[in-house]
Amino acid sequence: MKLESVKYSQFKNKPNEWDLDPLILGHINLIVGKNATGKTKALNMINNLAGLLRGEIKPAFTSAHFDAHFENKLKKSRYIVSIEEGKVIEEKFFNEEGTELLTRGSDGVGQIFAQKLDKFMEFQTPPSELALNARRDNIQHPYFEPLYQWASSVYHYAFGSQHIQLNFPILELKPSCILIDDIGVGLDYERSSALVELLMSKIEASQIQLIMTTNDYFVMNKVPLEKWSILHKEGSRCKVFNKKNAQEQFEEFKFTGLNNFNFFSTDYLGIEGKDHHPSLLN
Repeated sequence: MKLESVKYSQFKNKPNEWDLDPLILGHINLIVGKNATGKTKALNMINNLAGLLRGEIKPAFTSAHFDAHFENKLKKSRYIVSIEEGKVIEEKFFNEEGTELLTRGSDGVGQIFAQKLDKFMEFQTPPSELALNARRDNIQHPYFEPLYQWASSVYHYAFGSQHIQLNFPILELKPSCILIDDIGVGLDYERSSALVELLMSKIEASQIQLIMTTNDYFVMNKVPLEKWSILHKEGSRCKVFNKKNAQEQFEEFKFTGLNNFNFFSTDYLGIEGKDHHPSLLN
């Protein structure tokens, strides 16, 4: 199971609103952006989603809306959950055909597809619980199990405050998702470069999805641009730029002769107001 994309928002239409555009994810990912754009927040959000899905975290958030797309052995799925004042006000699960197999509202009442019985059933779950957890049943609702397995294999590290122990998930040879915040911070060129090269070589040959954040010059120069997501904050909205939604600009940069860090530092995309590519500002 792999997280393909996730969109998130909280405190909609309030002064402290934060709205993250869809974060599209591949096998290896590097999230970059200026300070206070939401890099750490994005990783925390993914980690919180995992905690919710494995039942470790209760829906006690004041405000949170997740819209996540997953891929499991080429099969797609989508999970949506909205939480306000510690209560689940919406929860939905769709299979790859777009069929809604689970839906519930703020009162906890909903419908769920029972696969063995081949029919939809009505249910009610307490507003303070996810139906996905309360209705976990590998006989009637086996389509939930890959999400639980993904959530149980998410590892979150803060570089600089924790030792990076990656050998365990790698040697397990099982799919997992590793989140590393501020990778490379405090390291010199040789150590930073060696760490990133070693990490990427191990991940490439594994079933692990790696999601890193950085502001580090050396790390940016070692990670190919096609693996980047650039965050840019405009008011309450956090925009995400990557090779999929700005392919022309990512491709053009290869011919400039500049290093990867310059792609970010010179604002080649024009997201800071420079008129390089104004169409991206729309």
